[in-house]
Amino acid sequence: MSGKILLCWRHELTSDIARKRYLPNQDTLRSTHSDIAYLFFSEFAQHGGSELDEHSAPALMENKQTPFQTTLQEDDVTYSQRHVEESWIHLLKGGDRSRLKQLTVCNFDFLLAAVQMVSVSYLRCVLEHVRCYLLDRDLELVYYTVRKSSDVLTRDPLQLAAQVICWLRQVADGSGDLVSPIISAAMAWCDGYTAPLLVPLNGWLQPPLPLQIKNVHCPSGVKLIEPTPSGQHIIVVPPLGDPQLWHVMSNTLSHTFKGHSGPVLCMSITKQSQYLLTGSEDISIIVWDLKSFKLKLRIYEHIAPVLSIIPALNNSVIVSGGEDSRIIITSLLTGDVVMKIDHHRGPVTAVTVNATGDVLVSGPATILVHLTARFAYGLWRTSIF
Repeated sequence: MSGKILLCWRHELTSDIARKRYLPNQDTLRSTHSDIAYLFFSEFAQHGGSELDEHSAPALMENKQTPFQTTLQEDDVTYSQRHVEESWIHLLKGGDRSRLKQLTVCNFDFLLAAVQMVSVSYLRCVLEHVRCYLLDRDLELVYYTVRKSSDVLTRDPLQLAAQVICWLRQVADGSGDLVSPIISAAMAWCDGYTAPLLVPLNGWLQPPLPLQIKNVHCPSGVKLIEPTPSGQHIIVVPPLGDPQLWHVMSNTLSHTFKGHSGPVLCMSITKQSQYLLTGSEDISIIVWDLKSFKLKLRIYEHIAPVLSIIPALNNSVIVSGGEDSRIIITSLLTGDVVMKIDHHRGPVTAVTVNATGDVLVSGPATILVHLTARFAYGLWRTSIF
């Protein structure tokens, strides 16, 4: 970001050989970036966090009489210019999202060091670059706070704490785990600042987030859509074509799931194991691995197009409904049939399972099946409305 060349091979051939020898795949590359990033915060890692000792905290609070009643943490990282210029990019490329937020872009000390050592424009560039890869509420709050405070911070970088308190105090309770620490760190910094400083005791400004964060343009159109468990991608099924994986913040097509010979009519995503389930007009169900993008399992049990699909019982089974008037429950691991339900007299256009996973609801007529009881004891109850 600073424009400095840290290391550059003289010949492109040498660079290619070194990359193939030491960075043969993406996993190795991410691991290398993570190792470099941890060198910046090795002292932080040795302390295991920034928690105060149970006995020292009360004593510090007794001797500290300030408007905010906050205490500085003993194990805070001292951010140097190298931290500001290099650490965040290695955390980003290493894929360590939580530490990237905790130690850099959502850390008050890092934000203050970036504004003081470089400039507010540089800090905005860093945040905008990270936003190209991550969709995160805490990050968006920090970015729009810095963006709306740019004029003030350009004149006086020391106003960062006051701006953070003004913009974020109102949304601290309803936001993620890092907004409150940012505000607490800003207050602690104000308490320890020796020169006169005008600091608000409360916040009155509206949240800095706009109503719309990002537009994702899908040229092929959208028939079905689902977010991935990480929230960084969406899966789109166009009116004609295969399911597509789109990265939200960069608006790029990451992958196309090719495997069905007919239009995809339904899909669902498991929340824990990260599998994509698709049902098609070609009467098949495909289980896709969202980590490797590979086809994990193909199921042929319906004799007509599959119209609805959902995982159930802690993602151990797949519940699907088809144009053949059947609800078929199959194992997600093996594809074996667990149960077939033939109570409908028409196409099963919708299936869903309640939060506890013991009740299945299907339409157009409504059938309630207590899944857990039936699997465990061979019993079931059906109600039609």
